[in-house]
Amino acid sequence: MPVGLESMAGALAERRGLTLTHARQWLPHVGLEQPVETIDGETEIVTEARRVLSQSTRTIADGVRNSLDYFRLGRPDASVTSIKLLGPGCEIPGLAGDLSSRPSSACPSSRRPLSMPWPSSPDAATSPASVSPPASPWTDAAHEGGQPDPA
Repeated sequence: MPVGLESMAGALAERRGLTLTHARQWLPHVGLEQPVETIDGETEIVTEARRVLSQSTRTIADGVRNSLDYFRLGRPDASVTSIKLLGPGCEIPGLAGDLSSRPSSACPSSRRPLSMPWPSSPDAATSPASVSPPASPWTDAAHEGGQPDPA
């Protein structure tokens, strides 16, 4: 399943017979915030774009969860304080919110969601979006003294 914006656009282009440029435009237009019924455009393309986005977000969340679990196995006392959401995918409305609503196994006893609120920066696609969890017992997304290696 595609996880980067380019892979998502490629999947959408292939499934709906679009150019990559056109598919790249559809993804942020559709996003993950509004019900598909309320989004302007060809119903089949809107529905497929949402499907690609939802599947990709699930894959990203699984990858982050697995990376955190692996990290915690080797460093059980380390504290993770933030996750960085980077790249042009930050332009997709609702992506970070959808990720933040998915459960994380980084703190298995609480099963709290990944905490990745939508970045407010207008330059979100080109600058890192620092995403910090709310004050809670679950603060496991980047180890003390730096960030986890990108997966």
